[in-house]
Amino acid sequence: MTGTHDILLDVSTKIELAQKALALFSRPHPLRPCVLAALGTALFYRYLISRQGGDLCALIPVLTEALLLPRLPAATAFFPTINIFYKLACSLAFRFELCGNPEDDQLAVKFYRYILALPSEVLTEISPLEVLNNLAILLAHKIQSGTEVRPDYAEEIIGYLQKFVALDPLSEHVRSIAKSVGIILLARLTQYGSGEECEQALDLFAEVEGACPSERFPEFYIIQGIAFSTRFQQTSLYDHCRQANIRYNKGLISLPHDHDLRPLALMGIATVLHHQFTHDKQPNSLEESIRYSRSALTSCPSGHLLRPACLALLAGSLRQRYAFFGNAEFLHEADTCLDDVLNQELTEPLREVVMNVIDASNDFIGGFRRNNSLQGLMEEMELQQKRLSRIPAGHSDQLDALRCLALVWGAKFDYTHELADLEEEIKYHAMALAASPPDHYVQRMSLFSLGKAFQKRFLCDNNNNEHSLIHAPPRGDFEESMTVFQSAYDEEYINPRTRYEIACHWAACARGHLLDAEFVGSWANSGSTTPSSQRDMGSARAVPLDCASYYIEMGSLEKAVESLERGRALLWSEMRGLRTSMDQLRASDNASLADRFMVISQELENITTSKEVLELQSRGDAQPDDHHGPDEFGEIMARVRMLERERGEIVDEIRARPGFKNFLKAIPFRILQTAAACGPVIIINHCRYRCDILIILRDSAPALIPTAHDFYDRAAKLKTHLIETRAEYALESKHYQRALRFVLQELYELVGRPVIEKLQELKIAEESRVWWCPTSVFCSLPLHAAGPIESEDGGKRYFSDVYICSYTPTLSALIDSRKGITHTVEPPSILIVGQPDSTLPGVRGEIEVIARLAKSATSLIGARATRGTVTDSLRYHRMAHFACHGTLELERPFDTGFLLHGEERLTLLDIVRSRLSTAEFTLLSVCHAAEWTDEQIPDEALHLTAAMQYCGFRSVVGTLWAMADTDGQDLSEHFYKVMFSEGMRDMPIGERSARALCGAVQRLRRKKKGMTLERWVNFVHYGA
Repeated sequence: MTGTHDILLDVSTKIELAQKALALFSRPHPLRPCVLAALGTALFYRYLISRQGGDLCALIPVLTEALLLPRLPAATAFFPTINIFYKLACSLAFRFELCGNPEDDQLAVKFYRYILALPSEVLTEISPLEVLNNLAILLAHKIQSGTEVRPDYAEEIIGYLQKFVALDPLSEHVRSIAKSVGIILLARLTQYGSGEECEQALDLFAEVEGACPSERFPEFYIIQGIAFSTRFQQTSLYDHCRQANIRYNKGLISLPHDHDLRPLALMGIATVLHHQFTHDKQPNSLEESIRYSRSALTSCPSGHLLRPACLALLAGSLRQRYAFFGNAEFLHEADTCLDDVLNQELTEPLREVVMNVIDASNDFIGGFRRNNSLQGLMEEMELQQKRLSRIPAGHSDQLDALRCLALVWGAKFDYTHELADLEEEIKYHAMALAASPPDHYVQRMSLFSLGKAFQKRFLCDNNNNEHSLIHAPPRGDFEESMTVFQSAYDEEYINPRTRYEIACHWAACARGHLLDAEFVGSWANSGSTTPSSQRDMGSARAVPLDCASYYIEMGSLEKAVESLERGRALLWSEMRGLRTSMDQLRASDNASLADRFMVISQELENITTSKEVLELQSRGDAQPDDHHGPDEFGEIMARVRMLERERGEIVDEIRARPGFKNFLKAIPFRILQTAAACGPVIIINHCRYRCDILIILRDSAPALIPTAHDFYDRAAKLKTHLIETRAEYALESKHYQRALRFVLQELYELVGRPVIEKLQELKIAEESRVWWCPTSVFCSLPLHAAGPIESEDGGKRYFSDVYICSYTPTLSALIDSRKGITHTVEPPSILIVGQPDSTLPGVRGEIEVIARLAKSATSLIGARATRGTVTDSLRYHRMAHFACHGTLELERPFDTGFLLHGEERLTLLDIVRSRLSTAEFTLLSVCHAAEWTDEQIPDEALHLTAAMQYCGFRSVVGTLWAMADTDGQDLSEHFYKVMFSEGMRDMPIGERSARALCGAVQRLRRKKKGMTLERWVNFVHYGA
């Protein structure tokens, strides 16, 4: 402020001196023009600083006189004629801005044009770009005010711009010129409406674009986006829509988040996509429009001029989404948006815009509203019938009306359960299908809806007994639903999420009728293991189990195994797919293809496992009162869809190469069977239709163990009983001990006894290794401790006393854990991570025991154990031991992890991303490391122990629940004595760890003081 004040004083002093000098040089003194020029210049600069109208009124006649007075020939050489003339033009423009006198405007334009027409060598002290900018602003004002619309304004400015832009292409003047010419061209396009003139306007936009780098001229690109959007509404040509989006996004990239034009750009994109949806009926256009509308609202606080229009646009898109999908929540949110709009004071033009959007959406959905009353449904039905009667036969709107009418009848059937209503739903869906082109959205959506309607009618005919679907003969509605589901599933343009939904309904309807294992993992193989996948798979968790039960019933045991593998642990399977080894591809001279695949796969994995995404996932979908917030999850999903598309194209390229036909396809049984290379794998399929136990063997067909008729219900009750008791009582309590004892006894009768008998029948020697691969509720039950088993000496034996037990989430995980094992007799190095404190007093003794027994150990204890040091050190050790607290995050399973120093967490995400290449074994002396809870999806293996196996550790020891503090030291002493003993050096670390755990647990059981059942059952072994 002080600097400006000083400048103002200095200029004022010069004005006073010039005024005094002027009094001395009256006309026709030859020096008077020079003094006038000095006075006018000083007044001009003071006006620029102070914006005082008096200075402006005074300087115009002063500059005019200075230019008109005759000068001596000697004075002409140094008199700044062009400079003074330019200041006069600017002053006239300033006065026009203040007073609105058209004569000032005309003179300023005339003077600017005169200056621009001068030879370049004359313009030594004036920037031609500055002059052109001033001219462009005046001409744009003429256009905006409607005082004059000349089609040649744009050509004139563009011609000068192309002439002068090379002088300073990054000048702010160029930015402003581009904005002004954009305004002129937009007005021209709007004025002519269609035809050759509009295309010429777009061509002129392109000429300006060629001279303006987007990162410097965002305003121009937003105006250009509006122009293409306007043209799209005139022509309905998709290219105009695409070009509008490109220009809007170019502008958005360079606009600060608080820029005034940002809401306009966001709303522009939303509007284009909204109109695109009305043309192509593609759900993706609609979803993107909603996403951008929400972003625009975030930039428009209450009272913002654009906010009502943004709300109206969002309401229109939500109403169309409702008509498209039939979810009443969308309509409810749309109504809240409209209430917000109509409760505001709107100008008449804005009210007209808002009402046009509302009317358009009402026309689209035919006034279709849903509420929970039968009367409301009847009113909707009447509205739909009237709408349909007004639409000419063959008109495209007829398809929307037919589908909406079918949805109304379906809603009425859900309310009344009257078969006649269902018949009407089927009739209108069939009519819509008959009238729709093959690639129309109604074809895709109505196929799915019709299949569900046939399924409902079949159930009505069978007294709503879902079990009638099990043995249904291929006839009538059952056969129709199967055919329609298959047609819907095979639709070319359907998105992976909807395809997965269809697959789930299809499988639930027939458990594999006409199915193969391909559909079960379709959602994972599409690359769509997004944060929402956990919820998606949770809703369809029984599909692979149902499918497997069907194959078992048909006698196809190998198909059953493939089905279970295909549809379980999809989150982990996809991550493993994203990391698929490219060695073979690189070796076949396809290195660039492998690199492209890995880059996209890595980005997909990063998105899948990012904490930001998982936090959004845990919050769930936006509620109606959040419509003004950003749709962050939608933005991430848009990126995921793009990456999935690119990845799919690369996968197709890879599969087209010789030898890669089955790249990333379902794993055949002959490969899965290799999981049993070191011992049998026991799969328990817990399915509502039938339960079975399969034993996978190394060199023969799977063995089948039938189960009792009440197996399904008994197993489910065991899981519920154990989890509920653990939630209500302490682990060391008598209540829990009794519950656990009962569960282990029942497990032995249900599973343990028949498995031991079958293994003995198969000549599998005692103390051989076996692997449990459970499904459903059995993921939460301690199968390794089933018992007690009757023995000749009267002692208590359990399953793990007969066979050495390990677990694996899937067969693929076990196969991967054995790949590339390089055995060495050298003692393995071990990383010890510990956090001894008052709550874990035994940790220090545990650490000392390991350090004493290990030949090579690195300890990260207390403050040394940070997330960074631990993840870095894990890469350089074959073994690791964690002795600290664990955390179990039910809502955000990827945030489950270890508590390190200062409450810092080493999460499952950190482990996933660490890409451990040398890791062999880790012992997690941590509570809950392998715990299953009632809220988790059992077949997804989202716990730390499984995560360690998937992330590189070939073998892992973990705990099923909280552990006693002293057990860590006791178990470690017995365990590591065996692990580091000379007699074990020739044995692979995985084999060593399984046998060492078995022996250590047996030693724990022999402790007399305080050793309860849950303390030794707690420890489990995963992996090789």
